[in-house]
Amino acid sequence: MKWTKFLLLSIFASVGLCVSVSKDVHAAERIGKPLSGPVTQEEIYNRYSDDASILLIPDGGFLHGEMIETSAITGEVVAYYNSETDSSATTWGKLKDKMDQVLESDDFVAPLNLQPRRATPPSTVRGLSYGASYTSDYFSGSGWRFAGYLFKAINSAGPLLRWESHNDGGVIGTGTQAWNTLDSGFAEGTLINKNAYLYLNGTQCYFNHNPQDGTYYWVGNVD
Repeated sequence: MKWTKFLLLSIFASVGLCVSVSKDVHAAERIGKPLSGPVTQEEIYNRYSDDASILLIPDGGFLHGEMIETSAITGEVVAYYNSETDSSATTWGKLKDKMDQVLESDDFVAPLNLQPRRATPPSTVRGLSYGASYTSDYFSGSGWRFAGYLFKAINSAGPLLRWESHNDGGVIGTGTQAWNTLDSGFAEGTLINKNAYLYLNGTQCYFNHNPQDGTYYWVGNVD
């Protein structure tokens, strides 16, 4: 499937993180399901049904489900998104069709919409309701690059989120761990491998050192 080849650019060089990283997975047990493992291209392509609602977010990523943004400092709600109720939402099937059309164009040069991520840790928290998930835009730049948001689970029985790192490895950590990483140059948090997933507790963000082109993360409040 051509679209998955675009979404999962083949990056054979590892990120080369010369850092100290905690490998502990601080998460509650999920009965009968592993807390970590690989993510296949087929799984990503079929993650949603073709009629599932998808909302493009101003920062370049896209959302399925409900997400509430709050200030990490004041707790004030600063934005609300819901792909099920927003009239500007599209569907997963239409989004895949558009990507296939782009890939078939003679003018295609991958990747599209490559934007630098933050050079400092985020100060906004995104709460994902049960069943919701967010796919980030691509990362670029040098040194430590941070996601623009911390994420946490809301409106669900437990605090677990599923994190995925694609086309490169990365680190998932709290806001404090992200700032400590920036200050010291050595990563604090949980290492996540390339094209793999982890279930983790708490309010955390994704970050990466010298990201490979096409690097992005996915995070969901899902089983």
